[in-house]
Amino acid sequence: MTTMKKFGKGMLILLLLLTGVVFVASASADDSMESALESEVFGISDSEERVIPDFGPKTFENLSKDPNVLATKGQIPQFDTKEERLTWYDKLDKSKDIVKDDMDSYLYPKGPVIGYGWNINGYFKVTFYKGMDVTDSQINEIYNLIERGASKTSIQEIPVVFKKEDFIQEAASGYTDRYRPVIGAIQITVRKNGGNYTATLGFPAKKSDGTKGYVTAKHFASSIDMAIHQPTYLSNNSNLIGDVDILGDHYADASFIEHSDVEPKIHTGSGVTKDISGFLSTTPTDGWVGWPIYISGKTSGVTYGTITDIGTTVTQDGWAYYNQVTASYPTTYGDSGAPVYRISSSNKLYIIGINHGFIGSDSYFSPLSGVVSDLGVYPLRV
Repeated sequence: MTTMKKFGKGMLILLLLLTGVVFVASASADDSMESALESEVFGISDSEERVIPDFGPKTFENLSKDPNVLATKGQIPQFDTKEERLTWYDKLDKSKDIVKDDMDSYLYPKGPVIGYGWNINGYFKVTFYKGMDVTDSQINEIYNLIERGASKTSIQEIPVVFKKEDFIQEAASGYTDRYRPVIGAIQITVRKNGGNYTATLGFPAKKSDGTKGYVTAKHFASSIDMAIHQPTYLSNNSNLIGDVDILGDHYADASFIEHSDVEPKIHTGSGVTKDISGFLSTTPTDGWVGWPIYISGKTSGVTYGTITDIGTTVTQDGWAYYNQVTASYPTTYGDSGAPVYRISSSNKLYIIGINHGFIGSDSYFSPLSGVVSDLGVYPLRV
């Protein structure tokens, strides 16, 4: 691939970000790029499906037992109904958007913050890098900033938890069979610094011009022209399945690799595969919090959890990722890049994102809306 071609692709991605393109579902029934509506994907009412915990004033009492918690400020009000809690989610989400610009100056490496957002248990959370000292005055300064923003949504004394954790843990250490055509949720390998590193292939995808390939984690497939092998590296390149073509930006920890021999399926363990029926590329809203979701990773296999935060900002290698989603599914080394999906009431699989990694007990994924924005590609579907 020529330098000019890569430069042109980079400029296209930048143009999409600067112009704030919003991808809207087409009305065409046979348009393979069409994003499903949430009602089409999940088939049951929001109120029946979402898992909303019974949080309230006592929530902070339990958090104080966590040795990683530095401080808690503010208070969680008492709520009597699920509807009151959902309204509270909406206010927390708006507060997160209001403070975004002011919080940027505190993000690592300029400051000690490696993540912030709100949580399914009704509080705002700020995570500091455990390798940096944090003073009480810094905590108070950040709290006052968040409180000022939250007051614009009618929140007084916004509850904030301040924690120390390590950075997002990368997957570069299952699903080790050789697959041709290539499908999602199988082991892939890169060779760098004299060693072999493995992660999980996310999902088959294509560009708007029909060029096929697949998506995996950017922190694994981290540079243009990096060679990807499946399942393992062989010196004769007989397992080569393409090299990195496009790198994600600030909204998706994702890379796109051109490869024509792909199939719209996800591996779900023991050689079993499941068709990709569709995808959801709308921007996450607070209505996602509480959704049950799955991932299929080469180390952990299929794991399950719920969405606990949306719109979270996290940093990795000094790079900020915005509008990430936090979830409770368990994940570990080797699962980076794994597809994140939902299963509809009719047992169909819909892609909603790509696994990023974990900080402490929280897992993070880039929503498909970020993948579309950064890479300009959509999942293949049957």
